[in-house]
Amino acid sequence: MVYTEEVELHTALLEDVNEGRIWFKIADLKPQLTGRRRIVRVARTGSLKRGIYCEALYADKYYVKRWQHKLANPNQDRMFFISEWYRNQLAIHEKPGGPRQHNTRN
Repeated sequence: MVYTEEVELHTALLEDVNEGRIWFKIADLKPQLTGRRRIVRVARTGSLKRGIYCEALYADKYYVKRWQHKLANPNQDRMFFISEWYRNQLAIHEKPGGPRQHNTRN
């Protein structure tokens, strides 16, 4: 499965910074990620850098609730939460909180 769509990028929660995982809240990926621990490849569209491999988890309402105070639209269906280390590996230097184009493949 390949998912290529513009998504809203957010920083990972503090307890996820060193965990090697990215949380996705993307409705199309919910069936593939809910209750599973998948390894996926994430690449930035148009980037010359290689993609990264990491564990992908679904950001359910309980995960997103911890971010509600910082999210402009917590009901947004295309968000992902990623640590600074992974953002650097993907050459994402823009401030989190806005839309980005990325590819996800499992």
